[in-house]
Amino acid sequence: MSREAMPKQFLPLFEGLSLFDLTLKRISDPSIFSAPVIVTAQSLADQVGQSMERAKCQGQIVLEPCRRNSAPAIAVAVELIAKTDPDALIMVLAADHLIEDAAAFRAAVSESVPTAAQGKIITFGIAPDHPSTSYGYIRPGAEIGEGIRAVARFIEKPTAPRAAELVAEGCLWNSGNFLFRADVMRAEIVKFEPRIAEMARAAAKSLPQEQAVLCNIPEDVFVQSPTISIDCAVMERTAQAACKPVHYRWSDMGTWNSVWSHFDKDGNGNAARGPVSLLETKNSLVISETLHTAVIGLANIAVIATSDAVLVAPRDVSSLLTQLTADLKSEPSTQHLAVIPAAASHNWGQECCIAREESFSAKLVTLKPGKSTPLTIQELSDIQVSVIAGQALATVGSTQIQATMSTPIFVPAGTAFRLANSSQNDVRYLELTILCEG
Repeated sequence: MSREAMPKQFLPLFEGLSLFDLTLKRISDPSIFSAPVIVTAQSLADQVGQSMERAKCQGQIVLEPCRRNSAPAIAVAVELIAKTDPDALIMVLAADHLIEDAAAFRAAVSESVPTAAQGKIITFGIAPDHPSTSYGYIRPGAEIGEGIRAVARFIEKPTAPRAAELVAEGCLWNSGNFLFRADVMRAEIVKFEPRIAEMARAAAKSLPQEQAVLCNIPEDVFVQSPTISIDCAVMERTAQAACKPVHYRWSDMGTWNSVWSHFDKDGNGNAARGPVSLLETKNSLVISETLHTAVIGLANIAVIATSDAVLVAPRDVSSLLTQLTADLKSEPSTQHLAVIPAAASHNWGQECCIAREESFSAKLVTLKPGKSTPLTIQELSDIQVSVIAGQALATVGSTQIQATMSTPIFVPAGTAFRLANSSQNDVRYLELTILCEG
């Protein structure tokens, strides 16, 4: 279901809400949290904007021109916030985590504020409910504040036997969520990763600070940073690390097993979404986006059906999915299954791929009232548009044409193209993209 252009945090798995939606909802209390600074990839700006619009959230979106892991992203946000408030307390949250008890989360943050204000960098350690090999662990040390422990050691993802030992010894899962004072984190980044600190200072100088602003980190600045996580860059090296043990239910939703565990289930332990029929099936996860999917006589299975692919695997499969994705991406005929979502939502509408071959693709598109598609140019492909409901104004190069059910539109390769809907109703159309012969 997740692809490079539609990562898991934007999938509407939770009663129409995504993990990103739920994260914004969790920090919506203005008595605790100010407007967020969201650091993300340029390709995900549309999804972030839609989620913020749904949440009625005002904040700044900072776009990375390339991947550099979490430390550079956090460093830029810290510098941006510190420009106006060097002592600001900053909460760092991953966008793909699920915390079901938002009140318990907010209480844990509030309880951690006094220690963070004194200069500690607090990570939130989750009390495990089972041994897991999917997470890193924290060995807590002595108590250094009310409900706050020192960090004796960070432990990388263990083997299954070692995970059981760590749980028995009272170790915690490392959630990767942090609370710290801006000047403290800034000083630690300068100390341990001066190249990241230099990049972040230069980036922050070029970025505005107004809320509800979308801004790009200059590529020539950001590429100077090393690629490294905040754990490796700072947390495993700093003397300021502290831990807030928490007991709320948490998951980074990294496996289908974790999705199953958080979904409501029927009397046979099955979790299902979409058009599904189950017979003599137990403890399984079945999700279908479009096709009616029937599962008979199986147990502990994950069946995931999108409009362009079907996955059938043991529910607890994990590392092999990474191998599968790499294999799909390595072949031109299947590369799109790892990169392009079968269905995508935009601020202007929705599009769903209904057919794809090497020489062409077809998709069903819905254009919202008062919206326009982005201006695009397909350098190597012709486009044919057939309206099936409503009418829209098509811009084809320098020409404007009314696109209706009786007036299909042809767009030659290399020609700028856009559709605009000025009506009060959705416009639906089929878009056929045909690869030109070289």
